[in-house]
Amino acid sequence: MEPTTEDALPFKFETTQEDLRFINQTEKPQTFHPPALPPGWTNEQFHKLLILYEIRMVLCGIGLLANSLILLLQLKLKTFKKPQLIFAFTLTATDGIVCPAVFMQTYYYRNNVLSVPLLYHVITFATTIMSLLLITAVACDRYLALCAIPLKYKLWVNSRRYTFVIIVMCALSTGYGWLFGWFFTFENDFSTGLRTFIVSIILIGTTTIIYIFVYFSVSRSLKKLSLPTAIKNARIRQTRRLMFAFALILGTNVICSMPQPLFGLYIAFQPIGQGYLLFKNNVISNLLYNVQCLNFTLNPVIYWWQVLLRDLSLPCRRNNTRLKANSSSPIQEVATVTSQD
Repeated sequence: MEPTTEDALPFKFETTQEDLRFINQTEKPQTFHPPALPPGWTNEQFHKLLILYEIRMVLCGIGLLANSLILLLQLKLKTFKKPQLIFAFTLTATDGIVCPAVFMQTYYYRNNVLSVPLLYHVITFATTIMSLLLITAVACDRYLALCAIPLKYKLWVNSRRYTFVIIVMCALSTGYGWLFGWFFTFENDFSTGLRTFIVSIILIGTTTIIYIFVYFSVSRSLKKLSLPTAIKNARIRQTRRLMFAFALILGTNVICSMPQPLFGLYIAFQPIGQGYLLFKNNVISNLLYNVQCLNFTLNPVIYWWQVLLRDLSLPCRRNNTRLKANSSSPIQEVATVTSQD
């Protein structure tokens, strides 16, 4: 789940003093060093590894473009003004921010520079935590709307309060990112791999458990909801769309993110010199890291398909419905306007 520096390092055994001096700094090294191949590697194998780096950079470019388009679309629809959609808006921005950071990390590794500025590590670590917190927040919001305070939801929940919640989550994620990035080391595969695996398991496991609990609680509450029929139907439709969309997003996070920490744990228990220095292990690690980066591209596509696509067509539906209502009866028109999301 969590990108680590070792994921993409075939050259960790050979560093220069200039590289080591910048490991935990934010400055950019002045020069790029020519690649030195590990023992047993051939130039052909190295070029195959470069292809994986380039694929990752392309994925980051596509992810940045997709998230930027979805972000602009959400700005046009003003979804950030709706409390139930503000977390999705923030998730799109988070995925858009991590893409350039991973791109720059890969650019440094591709040019055999281990001294990636600390800022890029902090962004990748922080956005990983932030994404899972936002997915959990969506589930908790639907729990409040349909289980905890259905009658007082509109009175207690607003964009201002949710903005404060997002600021707190950003602070926690950034703090974790700085701590993890500052104490990052190239030297100990075991501690780094084990720490990444534990953090990944705790975060993904907690998020999944909370989401499953909320999903079933909300499902049971849908039929028991004591609200006016129009408001109840609108809230049920909205909840089903959001819960299903973010269930898909959570599923893609688990599928794309978990193989890398599992493989990192396997590498952590390998004998010294048998980890990422082996060409096979290094290729597998980079391939899994590319799958993890694919998640940044899938999230905006899922959200657009499940949520925004309907919102784009909603104004046309409303206009058509109003025209039909005008030609039939005033009562039907009032019911139609009342049942809008």
